Amino acid sequence: MFNYFQNYQNNYTNKKLAFDAISKVIDQGTNLLSPNLTNEMFDVWFKYSKEILEMVAKDNPAIMVNYLNLSISLLQGNMQPYEKLNQCIRYLIDTLKANI
Repeated sequence: MFNYFQNYQNNYTNKKLAFDAISKVIDQGTNLLSPNLTNEMFDVWFKYSKEILEMVAKDNPAIMVNYLNLSISLLQGNMQPYEKLNQCIRYLIDTLKANI
């Protein structure tokens, strides 16, 4: 029983470390992009991410609905393109965390 808990704890720790590392890389990338990212570039990225999400979340339509709701709020808001990108990426990472 202890081994099971220890393996579970190690697995959780490894996932957390992985997500923390991914988040750090994404933050660094969006910081590098921030002065140069245009709305047009964001739109291309968003279209691509939506198409990929549609493929991988076809068995869970709530994920897609939530992502589209996020996109509506981003389009109605007055955020910079890199802020929109960061919000989308955060949603995708949080969704991945919740589903693995």
